[in-house]
Amino acid sequence: MVKRLIVLVLAIIPLAAWGLYSPMRVLAPELNGMTCINETLCIDDVRKTNEAQKLYHESSRVVAKTLGPFNDEPRAIFCMTEQCYKSFGFKAPSVAHTVGVSGVVISPRGWNIIKIVHEFTHHIQAERLGVVQMLFKPEWLIEGMAYCISNDNMNDVPQRYVEAKNHFVKWQLENGNKNLWEAARNL
Repeated sequence: MVKRLIVLVLAIIPLAAWGLYSPMRVLAPELNGMTCINETLCIDDVRKTNEAQKLYHESSRVVAKTLGPFNDEPRAIFCMTEQCYKSFGFKAPSVAHTVGVSGVVISPRGWNIIKIVHEFTHHIQAERLGVVQMLFKPEWLIEGMAYCISNDNMNDVPQRYVEAKNHFVKWQLENGNKNLWEAARNL
């Protein structure tokens, strides 16, 4: 009886998590109606695969050139509809969202290199700093780095992110040639 109860609980927990915490769906996007072209790219409209692949590769190249190579290439989930984006637990006004090192979900409004580089920067931050440790890092480091690396024009973002970007740029200049990730971990 106890063994059956344990087995039942162990079977229910993943199903409950899937239903209650939508971002978990990045772990198995196919079960959320996506077509995965490969391990790193999933899409809800395969007719847009070439465009998604170009954005993915260019964004990956920018981040790797600026911050170093990824330990593991990020999984990018390209949504052509807001319904798809919402099915992963996200909604406007956000245009894309990174879920630790598990994946990046991109809304139909986020299909551009600036937004994807921003999210890929968060992915490499999670790899290099740790997902939990990122929660304890200053916003100017986490968001400032992402806005800086993505070369965002900052026209449509809250003032606090403009200030975060400026703080990061100043910190990076003061940091000089020291290892960026080591300096960031020590904050």
